[in-house]
Amino acid sequence: MIPHPTPALERVCEMNFVVTKPYMTARGAYGDFSNVALTDFYQMPYGTQVFSASAVKSMTDNLDATTAVQDGVNKLVDTYSKLAVTAGEMKLNARIGAQATTVTVKKVPSKDIYFFAANDANATITINDKEASLGNKPFTIIVTKGHLVVKGNITKATRGMYIVTNGNITISPDVTQVCDSQKLMGIYIASNPVYGIKAVNYKGDADTMHNTSLTKERCSKGDLTVQGILIGKGAAGMYNIRRSNANDWFNGDSTNRKEDILNHGAVVLKYNPDIFDHLPPGADALSQALSVYKK
Repeated sequence: MIPHPTPALERVCEMNFVVTKPYMTARGAYGDFSNVALTDFYQMPYGTQVFSASAVKSMTDNLDATTAVQDGVNKLVDTYSKLAVTAGEMKLNARIGAQATTVTVKKVPSKDIYFFAANDANATITINDKEASLGNKPFTIIVTKGHLVVKGNITKATRGMYIVTNGNITISPDVTQVCDSQKLMGIYIASNPVYGIKAVNYKGDADTMHNTSLTKERCSKGDLTVQGILIGKGAAGMYNIRRSNANDWFNGDSTNRKEDILNHGAVVLKYNPDIFDHLPPGADALSQALSVYKK
């Protein structure tokens, strides 16, 4: 017998449907967090909540670069830019609009710290898994002039740190993997509060990936997982561009349902202890500031 038919029917409707509404989760050493309440997930047969009200903490950090992060980046750049040696101009994927341009690269001797400077402040430097990868070796890339575009998955370079001091970091899916999930490993920092971190969809624009129109191509995935650290103005709002991928959360037992919901938000941030065990070179200047992001 159902004592309250209308609420029960509403809960059934909420339960066995693919989740397209975007939300953001963070999974760390101090528990699970979400930017929205996850108490709207109900499971059969009695319409009980998958998550209790206290199971997932509220995500209150806006992920902006704090003064401590900015000071740490400035110290890192000031220290190592004096030691860096010019390695010449590299034919990286750098453009001003549609026009190709060059990037001057400097490297710190005996350390895998690289400084990238495009010949124009408006240029975008694009990296992917192949271009960024130094294997499991920790490394640091600092873009001092221009913007950085991170395209597709970054999973081979598991211990990299990417810092942009006077520009944006744009996270973009690989256009060859239309509307697929994207996974990044490492530390990503846009330290200048004038700029920040933003996401685009698989078409390269800031339109949303969740389905709101019958005239748009349906995007079945589109979620972003960052296993590491993400810092920069706007990072906390990226979930609005991406799409939650909890397509099968209602299958399996209650434990698997929780894991599926937490791991398939539009944006998922995961604590990566390996980053802290093998800090990228120069990250010691930031270690105290970054320690707060362990949670």
